Amino acid sequence: MSDSTQSSFSFLSNWKFSLAVGVPCFAVGLGVTYYFYSKSNNKSQLPHEPTAKHDIDGNNTIRKPLESNGIDCNTVKVHKLNPTEQVEEFKKQGNAEFSKQNYDAAITFYTQALSMCPQSEKGLLSTVYQNRAAAYSKLNNYENCVADCTKALELVPSYKKALSRRARALTELGNFKLALEDITAV
Repeated sequence: MSDSTQSSFSFLSNWKFSLAVGVPCFAVGLGVTYYFYSKSNNKSQLPHEPTAKHDIDGNNTIRKPLESNGIDCNTVKVHKLNPTEQVEEFKKQGNAEFSKQNYDAAITFYTQALSMCPQSEKGLLSTVYQNRAAAYSKLNNYENCVADCTKALELVPSYKKALSRRARALTELGNFKLALEDITAV
């Protein structure tokens, strides 16, 4: 047999093997994706747990009016939590919205967390400012991103994530000198 004929058979053999392995892997991946997608859709069809106002039993749920972007902060249940736990709950909701790429909603929750965070919680404040800066960055609102990163760095000067995010935002704004200072500080 000539070399070209032998290489054709070799290619055909490799192609069949790739097909035999690739198709089942693709099918399994498709099945897993469908499973997780249908599982997440089932959760959204369940009745939502009601949120309560200040009720007779003394259970507290923080009730805030609808924000200008239509986000209802009433969905965050906070039963008899201390202020730091309340902030953590709003931060958690902001993170969930950020993960769903609902950046305006995330900003609303982070802003709510910042408004109630005790000033003594410098680490938590810094993290929430940096999270809100990330959401601003995703919306290409680099001025607010820089402002929030700066606040985070005032609270925790060694916060590398805030430094690098501010450097990226400063680069987008064309302020290369300050961006370089932040990058070299990281």
